Amino acid sequence: MKIVFISDTHGQHDLIDLPPGDLLIHGGDFANSREMPIGEYTSFERWWREQKFKYKVFIAGNHDGLFDHNPHVARSLFNKVADGVYLENSMVEIEGIKIWGTPWVNQWRNLIWAFADDEAGLLRRFSHIPEDIDILISHGPAYGILDKNESGVPSGSKCLDLIIKNIKPKYVLSGHIHESYGVHKEDGITYMNGSICGINGKMAENKPIVFEYEVE
Repeated sequence: MKIVFISDTHGQHDLIDLPPGDLLIHGGDFANSREMPIGEYTSFERWWREQKFKYKVFIAGNHDGLFDHNPHVARSLFNKVADGVYLENSMVEIEGIKIWGTPWVNQWRNLIWAFADDEAGLLRRFSHIPEDIDILISHGPAYGILDKNESGVPSGSKCLDLIIKNIKPKYVLSGHIHESYGVHKEDGITYMNGSICGINGKMAENKPIVFEYEVE
């Protein structure tokens, strides 16, 4: 199965040139404003619905506040079959591939973001991730892997790192830290940061990440 992974498009989805594939995954932060203008969500839903993939899966991120603060309205916008699957601390199985998605990230300073918590809170949330998943979509990265911000400081979750090392999914797909776009393989796990926007929200700096998942 050919999987196309993107994250952190921040309202600039119409500028993305997506390669063909079987499964499209968005790792969150498709919106951009903390004020939650409904137009950002309807624009993304329109674009998302138009993408011609057999399967589509997406999660929210810390910029996608409507899904956190008014989930009924947010989910009502994405209720068409063509929208695919929205995951929020939940799982979907596609052709035998078990995929878990979570939007939660580390709280940063005193900024009010969606789906943000301290490490103790994240541990409670991440402890529900099943042990038998194949792909983990987590908007925030694990500590020490594709998580260095512009200052070179690791910004990922330490408890997420421990949980990933314990359950060992085949793939961990994240975003959030634009400066750490790329792929890293360690201990049999392939980590990806699919942030399309680069530093300071610059668009088109990074390309969608495409990979083949061998379905057993």
